[in-house]
Amino acid sequence: MRIVHVVPFYAPVIGGVEEVARKIAEYTASRGYETHVVTYNRLRNGGVGSLPREEEINGVHAIRLKPNLTKFRSATPRLWWF
Repeated sequence: MRIVHVVPFYAPVIGGVEEVARKIAEYTASRGYETHVVTYNRLRNGGVGSLPREEEINGVHAIRLKPNLTKFRSATPRLWWF
């Protein structure tokens, strides 16, 4: 079975979501599943394209794509009356 995780950041970027995604991906890979992670090729503070396009990390195939966004916007609408 193939499993694909899609996350905005992945190792070596450190954070809560990244840590959860890494642990789940490494667990499924250790169980014998073909595990891939698709993520942006950037660091939190810029560094677009500074990581390898593809690499194997602890049995997980990481695929990093060039981001089209330069800044992230909140999905939550602003409350102008506060």
